[in-house]
Amino acid sequence: MFQLKKWGLPAFHLVAISPLLLVIAAAAATLLGFIPTLAFIGTTGLLTNAAMLSFTLMLAMTPIMILTGWGWTQPLKRPLGLYAFMYSAIHFLIFSSAFDFAL
Repeated sequence: MFQLKKWGLPAFHLVAISPLLLVIAAAAATLLGFIPTLAFIGTTGLLTNAAMLSFTLMLAMTPIMILTGWGWTQPLKRPLGLYAFMYSAIHFLIFSSAFDFAL
C-alpha cells in the first residue's frame, strides 16, 4: 500500500513549493539591476505555469480517483488548489505593482 503520509506528502509539498523558491532565487540574483520590478516580472512566468499546472492537476484528481480507484490522490486536491491560488495571486500582485494598477 502506498503510504502518502510517511514520505509522499512532504515530497509533494517540496515539489509544489519549488517554483516559488526558484523565482525567489532568480529574483534575488537579478535584484541589483536597474529596474527590480521588471526582474520579478521576468521570473514570474514560472509561477503562471505552475499555477495552471496545479489547477489542472487539481481538477483531474476526482476523475483519476473514479477511474483508477486510487483513493490516496484525494488528500492532494486541496493543497493543489491552494498552491494554484497562491501562485496566481503572487503573479497578479507583482504584475499590478509593476504597472501601478490600483487594487
